Amino acid sequence: MPLVRNVKLENSKVTLVGISHIFTEHSKDLEEYIEKTKTELIALEGDEIDEQLCIHFFGKAGLEKVREENIPLTSLASRNFWEMGIPEYVKENMKMLARFSPFFSALFLAKDIHLPEFFIASFSLAFLNEVYGEIRKKSLPLLDSRIYWKYLNFLGRAIVEIGRVIPTTSKKEIEMAYGIKRLSEEGYTKILAVTGMAHTYPMEKLLKDKNLENKFMTEHENHEYEEKGLTVVEPWKFEKIDFVPYLDCSKY
Repeated sequence: MPLVRNVKLENSKVTLVGISHIFTEHSKDLEEYIEKTKTELIALEGDEIDEQLCIHFFGKAGLEKVREENIPLTSLASRNFWEMGIPEYVKENMKMLARFSPFFSALFLAKDIHLPEFFIASFSLAFLNEVYGEIRKKSLPLLDSRIYWKYLNFLGRAIVEIGRVIPTTSKKEIEMAYGIKRLSEEGYTKILAVTGMAHTYPMEKLLKDKNLENKFMTEHENHEYEEKGLTVVEPWKFEKIDFVPYLDCSKY
């Protein structure tokens, strides 16, 4: 089951949904949340919105539901805009669980290893599927299994819950949360935000933080955010229909 948290902002209701977003084509069980929330916009963790990214998060059935409801989409991050940030508690807990396997322990003990996704080293088959998906633009038939995906979800949820008590947030989470805040300020009243499970609790905390905007500005003291923002696209050909700048010019 996805990790779901609801946050009420001044102008909107935000539903945060955290999943283990590996490249598989089966349903990720998000259809019911799309139906239940009556969302006006779906915001995804990731780079440029395209069909592969949508299948990555929704599965084919989920994307069909998005298109059936004609729900606009946006990406909460730009490839060159943020540096990848993984909460420290995720890394630490993965190291703890890795001790149960000599193979995984070797990966975690390797000097200066960088983990762009917390499950890459711990769930080696999922990593293999990610690489295959990037090359072939489809998932490995052997791993495109709801049972395997639920297994990864279970392990991911356990790790996230262990780290829930540790109050850490990454630069990436600050930027994604601030992006949601700007969407709310620009008139989107029902937002469904789908990210990796590890980001759900930190983003919930940030969205409730009155200093979120200051934290975002502090992370970007050189003002590289001024001409950047969130591009909103339609779900069929992914053509641009709206743009929400990070800088709210009405405040300045």
